[in-house]
Amino acid sequence: MRDDLADDPGAKRRTQIQARLDAGEWLRVAEVAALYEVDRSTVLRWIHRDGAIRYHRSPAGGRAPLTCNPDDVRAVLAKLREEHGGTAVAGR
Repeated sequence: MRDDLADDPGAKRRTQIQARLDAGEWLRVAEVAALYEVDRSTVLRWIHRDGAIRYHRSPAGGRAPLTCNPDDVRAVLAKLREEHGGTAVAGR
């Protein structure tokens, strides 16, 4: 295991999520939150208030999880990196 992954227990999960995003898969809100290291409420704000991320809800409706458009997720990540000097999250 690489040292950077050993020092950060969430790094492996973020790497797996990033690979799925790179493959064009739609991600659940919790996965986007894990990738950006933010709370789920932040991702929901990007979806509902800011309209920055388009989403899809399963045809089953109800409490089916939202999935986020991969192109929009990448765009938000790029914007965050620009705002925070090359890192996705301020202070990292």
